[in-house]
Amino acid sequence: MAHLHRRALGIRINITSVSAHYADHLRRAEATLAVMPQEVMDSTFEFSAMPLFEDSYVAPARAEHPEVGERLTRQQMSELPYVMFDPPGQVSIVEKQMDDHGMKRNTEVSTTMHFRA
Repeated sequence: MAHLHRRALGIRINITSVSAHYADHLRRAEATLAVMPQEVMDSTFEFSAMPLFEDSYVAPARAEHPEVGERLTRQQMSELPYVMFDPPGQVSIVEKQMDDHGMKRNTEVSTTMHFRA
C-alpha cells in the first residue's frame, strides 16, 4: 500500500463489502469498481463486466472427523451440523444455490457479518 500511495498520489482506495446499493454508488461515481459473483448480475445489469477468477466451495472439517473421509458427500452435507451465513439485506448466494439443487441442511448456527463503511 505504501508503494501504491507513492506512485498514485491523490488516489484514495476504500475497500468495503458490496452492498445492495452498489449500482447507485457506481452511477454516482462514488465507486469505480465492484468485484462480485456473477450470480448477482441479472438481465438488468447495466455495467461492463469480466470474469476475474473462478472459486469453489470449501466445507471445512477436522482431519480426524469420525464421519467425513477424504471428501464430504452430499448426504453428509445434508446430515452434519451446518453453519449458515446470512448476509444482511441480501440472499446468500451459497444458500440460494444449495436450494436450487435441492440440498437440505441441518442448520445449527446462523451468522451475519456487518461491515462499516
